[in-house]
Amino acid sequence: MKAGERTFMEPYQNCSARLEQAEASAQNMFSRITSKWAVQVLIALKEGNLRFSQLKKNLHTVTDRMLIKTLHELEADGFICRKVSEVDCKKILYSLSPEGHELAALLQPLTAWLRGYALSALNAIDKKLSIPAKVE
Repeated sequence: MKAGERTFMEPYQNCSARLEQAEASAQNMFSRITSKWAVQVLIALKEGNLRFSQLKKNLHTVTDRMLIKTLHELEADGFICRKVSEVDCKKILYSLSPEGHELAALLQPLTAWLRGYALSALNAIDKKLSIPAKVE
């Protein structure tokens, strides 16, 4: 082969590296969006725009630090939008991006199924633990 000539496979070697990079990125993103708080934030924002304090009320036990971290990650991944009010710079609204709406729509049936399954499991445990009345 002469100097400066390209082999047939050379363009595809770069493609393979991009696929590996995309796979690693997808796995990292999957870890973030399936975290306890990310799923709940996405489902809460499906109902509409919310301020930080409203999200915190919806999520009950989340700490400020964890909610801030989750919001930053979801925003960086492009699933939520953060809008600062032009009138009051302290008023910040969070909303779902188009991709966030798509993701929340996928997560909503899963969370509904999980709630139903958890209720069934609890009922089964209660039934198993109940002591039958003595028959005389």
